[in-house]
Amino acid sequence: MPLLRSGATSLEDADSQKFTTNLCKFYGIFLGVGYNKNIQNNFTFWRLIMENTNTEKELDRVTAFFEITKSGKIAVWESGGALTSQGDATVVANIDGSKKKPLFIRRHGWLACGQHALLPLKTGDYLVRALKGADLQIQVWQVTKLAIAEDKDGDRVPVVHGILRYEKELGEWDYEPPDFLSEAIDAAWEKAHTYHCRAPKYVLLDD
Repeated sequence: MPLLRSGATSLEDADSQKFTTNLCKFYGIFLGVGYNKNIQNNFTFWRLIMENTNTEKELDRVTAFFEITKSGKIAVWESGGALTSQGDATVVANIDGSKKKPLFIRRHGWLACGQHALLPLKTGDYLVRALKGADLQIQVWQVTKLAIAEDKDGDRVPVVHGILRYEKELGEWDYEPPDFLSEAIDAAWEKAHTYHCRAPKYVLLDD
């Protein structure tokens, strides 16, 4: 699985390895000895700090538009586009970064900067949000939990939790995203800069 680094057997292990590796690189540079895997082996107790780094968060409609399908599954819209000076777009990718097959593509009604393709959502999937005209440029969220709850009126609503894996601000990434996400990230960025975007940019279409 591309997400997991060598020796990692779960999403949590991958998080811990990424954090510990970066911590040890900093520690090694600080001491003037460079990065050494032996240093990392002595820093396993830093796994405890992971609770304060990649924090799980309930995702709202600022990040993406979620729906409950007729079959009772949670789905999400690829949506967005650009106006003259600002833009906002969200695309969806499988856990390996590949395109998802849409449940529905909207071809009529209000399309400009709207909701373009409804996609099935699973834990492990990625939501890539891109912004035009803002300091914060890209966020890559990974879905960790899906549930259906009831609101105060008794209506069923989707509840989606995720972890912010990568973030780009003022041209710089906090962590460099893996190559398998580059196509989805590029598609989100393009969509956020497409004036009055009217169609999906990152979905698997039938030939």
